[in-house]
Amino acid sequence: MRFDSVEIFGFGKIKNNLKLNFAPKINVILAPNDRGKSTLIESVFAILYPFGDTRTDLGRKKRIRFKPWSSDSYGGRIDIGLNAGENYRIEKIISASPREDQAAVFQKTDQGLVPVKDIRQDKNLGLLAGRHFLGIGREVFESLSIVRQFDIASVGEGKKILDEVRSIIEVGKGGEGLSKALKKLQDKKARLGAFEKKGKRTIIGSKEARYDELKSDLKKVEEQFQRGKSLVIQKKNLQASWQEKKNRLEALLPEIKNLEIELAKAVGWIELEYGNMPHLLKEMGLKELQNLRNFRSMVYSAQERFKSAGSDINKSKKALKHNTVLTALSLGGFAVFLSFAVLLNLIQAKNLFFSFSFFLLLFSLYCLKLINADKKSIHKSERIKEGLLSEIAKKTEEFGLFKNVEQVEDFRFYEELWNGLLGELGISSIEELELSWHKSKAYAGVLKKSRDLNIDTKKHAPVNAGLDIETIDAKIESLKNKIQVKERLQNEIKNDESNIKMFDKTMEEYSGGDEIAVLNTECMALEEELKKMALYKDSLDLAIEMLQGAGEELYTEISPYINEFVNKSFSQLSEDYEFAQVNPDLEISIKPRDFAGLIDVEQVGKGMQTSLYLFLRFAIISLFALNRGETLPFILDETFNVFDDFSYNRQGKILKLLTDLAYQYNIQLVYFTCQKKGQFLPIKEFFESEGFILKEEPFGDFVVLQGGRDESEFYQRG
Repeated sequence: MRFDSVEIFGFGKIKNNLKLNFAPKINVILAPNDRGKSTLIESVFAILYPFGDTRTDLGRKKRIRFKPWSSDSYGGRIDIGLNAGENYRIEKIISASPREDQAAVFQKTDQGLVPVKDIRQDKNLGLLAGRHFLGIGREVFESLSIVRQFDIASVGEGKKILDEVRSIIEVGKGGEGLSKALKKLQDKKARLGAFEKKGKRTIIGSKEARYDELKSDLKKVEEQFQRGKSLVIQKKNLQASWQEKKNRLEALLPEIKNLEIELAKAVGWIELEYGNMPHLLKEMGLKELQNLRNFRSMVYSAQERFKSAGSDINKSKKALKHNTVLTALSLGGFAVFLSFAVLLNLIQAKNLFFSFSFFLLLFSLYCLKLINADKKSIHKSERIKEGLLSEIAKKTEEFGLFKNVEQVEDFRFYEELWNGLLGELGISSIEELELSWHKSKAYAGVLKKSRDLNIDTKKHAPVNAGLDIETIDAKIESLKNKIQVKERLQNEIKNDESNIKMFDKTMEEYSGGDEIAVLNTECMALEEELKKMALYKDSLDLAIEMLQGAGEELYTEISPYINEFVNKSFSQLSEDYEFAQVNPDLEISIKPRDFAGLIDVEQVGKGMQTSLYLFLRFAIISLFALNRGETLPFILDETFNVFDDFSYNRQGKILKLLTDLAYQYNIQLVYFTCQKKGQFLPIKEFFESEGFILKEEPFGDFVVLQGGRDESEFYQRG
């Protein structure tokens, strides 16, 4: 298996939407410290395997620890290629717990991405994609495939790893083979050993004890048969319930279809009616409708007040005109009588004309007073009209019904504005407007409900079925309920069918099991059957002993290979030691020259320890490759930091050895480091000196050197 690309949606401190491409062979990922190299490695395992089991405190802390710092999405995707040439994409969005994670697997084909549905899932841990493709669990994968920062590269629990190796060698698949068979036999032996837990004796004890044991077994068999009978009754009841639900569903489907047709016609007619309604009316909200009603009331109220003010102005103008004429006549009469009074010599006539002129003068003054009052009345009415126009303009602006309306001098503008709005809506009164608005909202509600139910109005001609909105609403609700009942019945029928199959499978086990046949034989021949049981236990012991021996023999077979592999590479690094030895627990001992015995690997420097464990990992991974297993990528996280006692040449030697092994067994190398030139070893210069062609490319905070012995080994975009 190789990584083709890794894309992070959000994981810990890694910036969102980071995507790294990988070459099939050589990949060096460079980034300064604290930029997320180790976090990137953890993200790969989090996508490939179940991540952070929330049933444990450690798992819960891990999911919290790696929550994204700068993204709402938690997860990513990995593109992988398998040895057989198949390519897959694994995507995962991390949620509250592993079983709630949204994970999917796709196979890359010429037609595009095709979902892969037969990936096994764990009810608590979710999708087991890594186990599916690699045949091994996360612990073994991490133990073999990655050398973590500051780690001396020990390979973890040897027994688990060797179990996987045995299974791969035997059947080409992890989790199967001798280990599983041995566990089954041990389980069977434990069940037979349950008799001994009560007892006073073993299976081969006295006849009385064996008879008591047999009675217990027979009772169990009888209970099984009774359970089988009970299952038959339960299955019949379930089949009856299943048939009754099918009948109900068959009766319900025509009802739903007829109701859908009826509603499709009625809703189609409502669609036409709603489509013909003015857009302004359909977009109008309740507040806008209330504002229109208030505007209309304001206009009509103001209209009366405006007419009243206008009427007052007209009356005052008429009075002003009349009083002006009277004033002019009075002043003219005053001048005439005053002239007569001056010109006449008769005392009586003079006094008479003076009296008339004085009266006319007083009357003129009174008329002038009336004129002044009329002018004030006109001015007051004008101010009332102006104030009324300002008030209307202000309220119109508050209503927000009409845009960019400036204050006008003629009240008729607002009447025309209102009449124009009614004309645009195609209605004649506020009452009709309210009726049309409520109808539009009712139509919109019906259309929304019909869309939610996917009522197809295009298949049937729209018909005004004479149904009111309330009736249509009730029928839609009825259809919704019937669809819910249909879906519930379908789910229950599916569950019943699944349960019926489970009953059949369970009853087959009860009816055809070897243990039942054995116990039945024991009922017919007590002593003979007890002997068979004793022989059966003996055969289990023998089988377990043989399988254990086979497991040891299997390690004996692969042990020379592992030791030869490790020593072949180790001998090229140091002349101070004669050989290394790997025991069945994958612990390493070495034989120094000029020393009589073996010493533990922990007694030498960390650089030497790391070298040996690196070769041991490669040995085990090569066994996977040679025995129908999937090869694993080899990931090094600042591994050369522990080689502080190695010279440039020694580091160059081990890197060359690892590179040669990667090519020999088709293994992808991925090396994470913060030092572009290495601690003592310039990485890029080393590969170029060995004839490799490397391409340097930035990816976010990372710089990737990747390539191989020719350009065909660069990352292939696809």
